Amino acid sequence: MNAICTAYDGFDFGRFDVRVPSAEALRRGEGIRVLEVNGVTSEATHMYDPRYGYFAAQAILRRQWKLAFDLAEERIGGGVRPATLSQILHAVRVERRARRGAA
Repeated sequence: MNAICTAYDGFDFGRFDVRVPSAEALRRGEGIRVLEVNGVTSEATHMYDPRYGYFAAQAILRRQWKLAFDLAEERIGGGVRPATLSQILHAVRVERRARRGAA
C-alpha cells in the first residue's frame, strides 16, 4: 500500500478498494488486487456497517474530516498553495470530459 501511495505525489489520505482471495492471503500480502483508489473525499465505508448507528456514523465522518482539515492546515503551513476555485472547476470539467469519452 505504501508503494502505491508514494507513487502519487501528495497522496496522504484516502481509501483503497481491494480484492484478495482470502484473509490469510491478505495477511501474507499475496494476491491483492487494487480495484480503486479513492482520495480525501472518499467516505470511510465501515460507517455503513449495521453495527454502527446514525450518531456513530456521524462521529466517524467528523473524525475523517478533522483529519483532512488538519492535513490541509499542515500542508498550507508548509507552503503548499491551495487550489483556486477556477482550478477546481477546470479539473471537474476535464474529468467529466474524460468520463464521457470513456463511456
